[in-house]
Amino acid sequence: MIERARISPLTLVLVVIGGAAGVAVRAALTLPFTGWTHPLAVPALTLGCNLLGSFLLGIVVGRWAVSRPRLRAFVGTGVLGGFTTYSAFAVQSIQVATAA
Repeated sequence: MIERARISPLTLVLVVIGGAAGVAVRAALTLPFTGWTHPLAVPALTLGCNLLGSFLLGIVVGRWAVSRPRLRAFVGTGVLGGFTTYSAFAVQSIQVATAA
């Protein structure tokens, strides 16, 4: 029988709070550019957020892989998971491609 990993309620709350913070930071960086005339401004910023967040995630996982699991969950899964988002980049890419 396969044993399931147990996630503590505190860790889950930390991930949710971190995710909300990450989304808020990404939105604060991209919202001022939504009115720009160039259609690639926001997707380029989202791509930049994804690249920066992925780099930072590598550092977080490498540094806190075992020693600080709750901090890794908050910063890695939560903050950086909300900051980096493939879904926003995919939606923005389709919007640019169909806006002719």
